[in-house]
Amino acid sequence: MIQTLEAIFDGQVLHPAQPLDLKAGTRVKITVEPIASMNRGGDRSFL
Repeated sequence: MIQTLEAIFDGQVLHPAQPLDLKAGTRVKITVEPIASMNRGGDRSFL
């Protein structure tokens, strides 16, 4: 099962923004793509 989620990196650990449907100890493969790169303007509003 593939899940796409947002997470926050605190400098050491990624913290998912929502709960994961995984059992503790489950090995996963993570691909990191900063959200700012997806919307060119970063977190800035168009206003």
